[in-house]
Amino acid sequence: MITAERMKVRRFVFLSSNWVMAGYRFGEGSISTELPPYPINPYGMAKLAIERAGLAFGELGVFEFIALRIGMVVVGFDDTEARLAECRRWSQEMWLSQVDFCHGIERALVAPLDRPAVVNLMSDNPGMRWDIETTKKMIGYEPKDGRSAVVRPDLDQMEATFARHNDRRAGIVELLTGDSTFVPKPIE
Repeated sequence: MITAERMKVRRFVFLSSNWVMAGYRFGEGSISTELPPYPINPYGMAKLAIERAGLAFGELGVFEFIALRIGMVVVGFDDTEARLAECRRWSQEMWLSQVDFCHGIERALVAPLDRPAVVNLMSDNPGMRWDIETTKKMIGYEPKDGRSAVVRPDLDQMEATFARHNDRRAGIVELLTGDSTFVPKPIE
């Protein structure tokens, strides 16, 4: 970001990640950018750190800043549907088509911004928890694609197992970020 400042970059578009909010994976309700970030791994924590730095630079007027929390983009496969069929519900519900990805990037580059921002970027998937209404309003994002999750029973069962371990993982992140009250619980 320092280099962007030196080069007098007018707008910084940061490709962030859904991993910034991965701690909400096993919960309920809408996942909006108004919720507190909830990363569960170093990757999500690193993306959050860059988001926060960009927002600070944006607030200072160094450059315009927008971070896009990208969903799951499937590239390099001949059959997107076959690839998605191998994914658990969480991944399928945040699917982002290549067409919508390109449109979102274009809008982030050219849409007027009245403030630094972070928005979700997913296709318009029925039943998903990700809120893209702010994205639509803020940058004029108009997703063309969307698909309902179709999850194999064995993958849903696997997801239930992961949900049981989520509290432990979240506790480890709290420990790494400074909450010294965390005591690991045995895995059931």
